[in-house]
Amino acid sequence: MPNWVEGKLKIRGKPEDIKRWVEECLHCYTTNWLGDGAHTELVKGAVRFERDPDSEEMYLYVDKSAHIEGTRRNLVEKGEYVDLCEEGKKSILVVNMKAAWNIEEQPYIEMSKKYNLDFRVYGYEMGMEFNKEIEIVEGEIATCGMTKEETIAATMERAYRAGVIGRAEMFKIKIMLIAHNAYKFQGCAQIYRNYLPQHIAIHVRKQYLAELNRKRKGGRNAQGDSH
Repeated sequence: MPNWVEGKLKIRGKPEDIKRWVEECLHCYTTNWLGDGAHTELVKGAVRFERDPDSEEMYLYVDKSAHIEGTRRNLVEKGEYVDLCEEGKKSILVVNMKAAWNIEEQPYIEMSKKYNLDFRVYGYEMGMEFNKEIEIVEGEIATCGMTKEETIAATMERAYRAGVIGRAEMFKIKIMLIAHNAYKFQGCAQIYRNYLPQHIAIHVRKQYLAELNRKRKGGRNAQGDSH
């Protein structure tokens, strides 16, 4: 079983180019075990890009995790996604995605050139504790590597290994930075936890409750000492 890098994938471009990318690059497969081994088959109709007759917006329907062709186990997760398009501007489609072990830049560079699209990926891998942010604009890498928040997190880890801070403090800071980076990446005025992978949101909530409980205990102890 791989460690999964989970996060968001933004696709920006003309509606017709996004539609062509969806039709040619997003495919769902099923594996059937027969007498002579495993057979992988394409699931037809599992990915649909359709226009809503009432709102005129384009919706992407993914019935099960869809493989992004040309990548090494990068998947768009099951869900319903809306293609945000403003008059006179490019469309932006944001989907939940995950990738086995890491997210490689080259497949997105090639897709950017082929489909005339820009891609931006933000992901976090919980096991090895790293962020990955990639931005491809017109077939060229605009951003790749460690974010500012990840650099701070790495600094905190070095401080922990040097004995300057404790493990709990290091972990708390790293989770806060991850949450902030995920929120910033969305660019939406929403509660950040709505856009975090579920397991990170749970950790953020636990950290908040632990800190709240610590403050309450500290307040009670202070009152006891005053008497």
